Order: sequence, then C-alpha cells, then structure tokens
Amino acid sequence: MNFPEYRFYDVELSNNFSDRKDICKKLKFVHPFFQEDFGEVSFSHSLALNFKGNWIMEDDSIRMKSFFESLSFFNFAKGHCLCSGLGMGIRETLLLQNKNVSKITILENNLDLIEYHRKNKTPFVEHVEIIHCDASIYVGSCDTLFIDHFTYNVENFLQVRAILNELKVVTNNINHHNFWFRGLEDICINCEPNSRYKIYLILKEKYSTLPDLSNKLFNDLLMIYENKDENLKDIKTIIDNSFIKNVK
Repeated sequence: MNFPEYRFYDVELSNNFSDRKDICKKLKFVHPFFQEDFGEVSFSHSLALNFKGNWIMEDDSIRMKSFFESLSFFNFAKGHCLCSGLGMGIRETLLLQNKNVSKITILENNLDLIEYHRKNKTPFVEHVEIIHCDASIYVGSCDTLFIDHFTYNVENFLQVRAILNELKVVTNNINHHNFWFRGLEDICINCEPNSRYKIYLILKEKYSTLPDLSNKLFNDLLMIYENKDENLKDIKTIIDNSFIKNVK
C-alpha cells in the first residue's frame, strides 16, 4: 500500500484568523487533520498529501480554504448525501454537523486513499459509508448529490465543457433530488461580475436539480466561497442568519 507523503509549509498568518476560527466554531467544525493544533495562532502552515508522486489535495490552517469552499455543500445538504471524491474529508466532516443529513456515502476511486483514512482513523471515517468505485459510471440513488471527483482549469473552455458533459452523465446515472458540484462557484467567478448569476441560471437550465437561488443568495455563496478578508464581517452575518439553524 502506498501511503501519502505529507508536505508542511509556512503560510502568512492572517489578521482575520480569529474571525475564521469563530465561523468554524459556530458550525462545530474541527479540521480532521489540524484538530490537535486547530485554533492556535502559532500553527501557521499548510498541508498537502502526495499519492504516487502527485500532490492531489491541499489545505491550510489559517485561511481554511477548503472549509469555506465546502459551505455551499453544507447549505444544500438534505437526507442521504452521496458525495464523489474523498480527499481529506473536509466536506464530510462539515456535513456530519448538519442536522438535515441522515446518511453520507462517498464514492472514491483511489483505494490507497480510502485505506489511508481507515488505517489512520481519520475522525469522520467511522460515521460515513465509503464505496470504492469510479463515480463516473456509478449507478444509484440519493437525496442530495455532491460531485467533486475531477480537476480542471476553469479558464480552459474545453476542460470546462468536458466536465459539464461528464456531470450530465453522472446526474443521469444517479437518481437524486438536489445537486451541487465543486467548481460551480469557480466557473461563475471567472466571468464578469454582472454575468455570474446569468451563468448560474444557464447551468440551472442544464441541471434542473441545482437549487433555485435568488441573485442575492447566489452572490452570498460566491462571497463565502472566495473567503476574502474584507468580506469576513458580512460572511459571519450570513452564517449567523442562514447556516447556524442547520447545525446539530
């Protein structure tokens, strides 16, 4: 079995670290890899995992990038959530704190990664179902479908189009009621600000199970996803008004 290599490296300590920490605490989120040092200002580095020579996942303990990028998943989670792509399990750790979630199933094609989490007893593992399979051809059903098993450059039109076509196949193969995918925010953010909501509506026409969102709610989600220091006060207000009610 090939276990990953860890790479720790320094990141700039944000003046808004305490604000981000407070948001995590409001949602009862404890990072599955940074849990022992989480919340200590001195803990100022990022972690990346290497499988077979490829750096396939990365997160940091200061800006908490993956946590904020997973908040859209938390917001739309209901019932049985079927998630493609295991990664560090940050999304799943967050979903476990959502009172509207009854079950979490993860589809992962990398057996080494699955065995790594099981062997090291990453905290979320005992609370979820993990299926070793190719999510692109999996057939099943769920209440909420979350897709995150591919990587692409949002500035590369051909890559984006290929991923959108693959999404259509996956959403047809898996019977579901609600849908969201990693990268949706990136696709829209890559457009002109006044076009972003229009792009979402176009995606909504293609994937009808995407949630019905107002312009304001959609832009709130983009602001959370971008996780900029200057927006943290507004982000905390959104969390207080719309997210905390779903915490266990």
